Amino acid sequence: MVSPTRLQFMKKYFLLFKPSQDFIRQVQNTQSSPEIYRDGRTKTIRTHIARSLSLNTIHRYPSATTPQDSNPVHDDDEKHTEAAKTIIQFIRSNPRWEETLESEIYPNLFTAQCVRKVISLQNDTVLALRFFLWAVRRQSFRHEESTYAEIIDMIFRAKGWKAATALSKQPECCSNSVIFEVLVKSYCRIKMVSEAVDTFNEMRGLGFSPRVETCNELLQCLVKVNRTDLFWGVYGEILECGFLADVQTFGYLIQAFCKEGKLREARELLDEVLENGWVPDVFTFNEIIGQFSRQARFRRVSELLHLMIAKGCMPDIRTYTVILDGLCKNGRVEQGLWLFDDLKERGYDPDVVTYTVLLDGLCKIGKMDAAGELWFEMHRKGLSPNKFSYNVLIDGHCKQGNMKQGQRLLAEMYDRGCEPGTVTYNTLIAGLCLQNKIYEANDLREKMLEKGLNEDLITYNTLIQGWCKQGNVLEALTIYNELLEKGLDPSVSSYTPLISQLCKEGKMQDAMTLFNEMLKRHLIPLSCTHDDLVIGHCQQADIVEAMLMFNRMLQSRLKPMEDTFRVLIQALCGEGRVDDALSVLDEMIEKGYKPGVLVCNCFVNTLCGEKMNETKICFERVIEIPRR
Repeated sequence: MVSPTRLQFMKKYFLLFKPSQDFIRQVQNTQSSPEIYRDGRTKTIRTHIARSLSLNTIHRYPSATTPQDSNPVHDDDEKHTEAAKTIIQFIRSNPRWEETLESEIYPNLFTAQCVRKVISLQNDTVLALRFFLWAVRRQSFRHEESTYAEIIDMIFRAKGWKAATALSKQPECCSNSVIFEVLVKSYCRIKMVSEAVDTFNEMRGLGFSPRVETCNELLQCLVKVNRTDLFWGVYGEILECGFLADVQTFGYLIQAFCKEGKLREARELLDEVLENGWVPDVFTFNEIIGQFSRQARFRRVSELLHLMIAKGCMPDIRTYTVILDGLCKNGRVEQGLWLFDDLKERGYDPDVVTYTVLLDGLCKIGKMDAAGELWFEMHRKGLSPNKFSYNVLIDGHCKQGNMKQGQRLLAEMYDRGCEPGTVTYNTLIAGLCLQNKIYEANDLREKMLEKGLNEDLITYNTLIQGWCKQGNVLEALTIYNELLEKGLDPSVSSYTPLISQLCKEGKMQDAMTLFNEMLKRHLIPLSCTHDDLVIGHCQQADIVEAMLMFNRMLQSRLKPMEDTFRVLIQALCGEGRVDDALSVLDEMIEKGYKPGVLVCNCFVNTLCGEKMNETKICFERVIEIPRR
């Protein structure tokens, strides 16, 4: 039973009750007055809203079903339809139809409309392209512009984007705005965003004005792949061509602000859109709710849930899934479970994504038994775990040291036809390395390659760290060289364990070679790497290099470890460089460390004998430390 305190939390933040009619009327009648937008970009958007609202009442765009659509024009002529069906049947039943088609079928059927109808009704891309090219070779025949659009779209859908792009370069296509719109949409569909933007800009350069549907599809694609850098450039072009936006357009603008973390601007734009009588779709609300949830700003989440219901946009399971994700990522897994149970009681059907979010939260806090129960519940409901679900559970078991269960889940993935990816194997390899089972990790890597999967940077970095942890720097360097041969760029995580192990083994020249290589690659070494190098140089009695590295740390505003100060002071005292040792002592004290017995003894032993006066001075400086 949910306690009153928990129920209050749930009601307060997640709208697990129906808002009153008075509240709904209040929200519907409220005229928001957003603050002056901080970003100059949003001032332009505000003007665009007003202009679009006023002009959309008298300007009608062609709908997706009108003859002006960039999709093939629907032909109601039954004669063309019947002729097209006859031709399709003929070419399907005759392998060498190109030689006999024209003589077998009445020539007067070969009109541009009939050819377009054949291509639009053909579900075999290869045959459609053969027929298209055959028609091109016929004398005095010319394809309609919409036929080019049809065949290009069909080739794109068959994953032949190179052939489709080449066809679009034909002279007949270069002055056709419909072709450009098909290209933009097709590139968006396969997430080739740079090509989509380039085509859009080329279209604009030729003086064509894209339709609202095309602009929205491009904006939507850029938001989905998180390319807000390109998004705002495209939006600027849209404004220049006098584009009249609709509610979808402004929904994508809100989502773009969310992707950039500009939640204040997103919320202000949402209020502005609502004030003008438009209601964004549930996807827009989900994006902004998700961002507030991830920042643990659940009061805002509650406000938005009330608002969207009052405006007639009902939350769906994805809405609550992003809230659950925010709860779990902010360590509120138990509250997430309460919300999850209440959603089921209220008739919501959680999907695989919802279950995966909760599984991830439970695994992150080590509650593997609860995760197992949720896993079996998902199976009982007939939901098939996806690759992400398996990865989450495998990661949880690996971090708990339960490698057998992790490998059992890997086998289960193959049995269920859910192909593991590189991430799955990386998780298991990392788990084996944590348990010092580097040879088993290497064997698993070989199995991964046998399955046709390729290692990524994380695979190599994990194995480098594993071999270094075993003290086998030669194998680690072999993995590092393989990484380079594959054309991958090493990261800070590639170098850090290598340099550390080389320093432990006294191979300072090799360690410094890797350190300098990091700098050439514009990688910033971690503070612990500097510590390793300072200590390594000291242990090799190379005080000059140790001091150079120590000074580099200070100049880079890095804080050395306490052991680094101690080892350096001992080395300097051993070389009789008392003044330098005292300078290091001052830095040690300034960084908040207190010299221990070893440091004090080091100074005393070094200064005793003929330098009793200096010893006294040094001792007085040390005993003053507690007063500072």
